[in-house]
Amino acid sequence: MEKSIKKLSFKIGGVDSFLLISDMKNAPGPTNRISELDPISKDVVSIFQQYYPELIYKHIVINAPFWYYMYHGLITHYCSHGTRKKFVFSRPHNLTETLLKYIPPENIPLQYGGLRRANDQEFTSEDVVLEFGIRAGAVSTFQLPLSEGKVTITWEVMVVGWDVTYKDEFIPDDEGSYKILLHKEKKIEESVRNSFYINEPGKILISIKNGTYMKKRVFIRHKSKITLPVYMSICEQNQ
Repeated sequence: MEKSIKKLSFKIGGVDSFLLISDMKNAPGPTNRISELDPISKDVVSIFQQYYPELIYKHIVINAPFWYYMYHGLITHYCSHGTRKKFVFSRPHNLTETLLKYIPPENIPLQYGGLRRANDQEFTSEDVVLEFGIRAGAVSTFQLPLSEGKVTITWEVMVVGWDVTYKDEFIPDDEGSYKILLHKEKKIEESVRNSFYINEPGKILISIKNGTYMKKRVFIRHKSKITLPVYMSICEQNQ
């Protein structure tokens, strides 16, 4: 809480509240009886309302065990209606969908189905993320065009709910060149990040098959950079 408050700004146009996520996975059960938690709940609510009034925009609780719902009922019993509305509970099967209501995909951590990786050297939250939809039982293809060669392209794909199959390949513009299958079709369960060096214009073709009865949301981002092949670098050094 204190670390988050240090990042707030109460000037006009500044960020004056934050989103709090509590992951209850592997949380130990209460050591006291529920009746003994009542006075503790009063103290917790009193501290939050006295020192952190209205600073939390939403409090999202994920992977909550059964006992926590009873404890939550004790805590919110002493809260105002407005404070109670700030709490959002999410089950594991719809976790990513819940977080997307409040957080852009590039800022959702990888372990929660998003695109954010610790110490990411490729992408930042400023990189553009495109969103697409795939109908139930359909196959959609996404093209990443490259107008010049000698570049390395890196792309990342995120599917909400997963349960889809993924394949990507390089298609050169020159009909006399060979197509290159980069990754054969397989089922994916988390965000995919791949990169490929090309020496001629073409496109990366991404195919995603949705075999479920529900529409899927897909997020894609990519970037390319001019790259000097390793063998060329070695030759120059030898010279």
